[in-house]
Amino acid sequence: MKQNFYVTFGVLYAHEVHPKFAQAHPDGWLRVVAENEMEARLLVVDRIGHQWSFMYVAPDFMTTAAKYFPRGELDVISSDEVIDG
Repeated sequence: MKQNFYVTFGVLYAHEVHPKFAQAHPDGWLRVVAENEMEARLLVVDRIGHQWSFMYVAPDFMTTAAKYFPRGELDVISSDEVIDG
């Protein structure tokens, strides 16, 4: 069963453009839909590299997300997508 994971970004990306994910900002998150955390991490590294801060698991993240991440969801990646290598 697929789960939602949430990736956040450091304050660096409030002022600089992320090298692979231009939407990155510390006030938002990237949602990752995957079977498990390992698959989610691999998807993130494949798509945007290692330049991110934390990965959270739902539903814990959503209880405080609006308070700390006012920009909300920046994008979604899923294990259903074909990732070019």
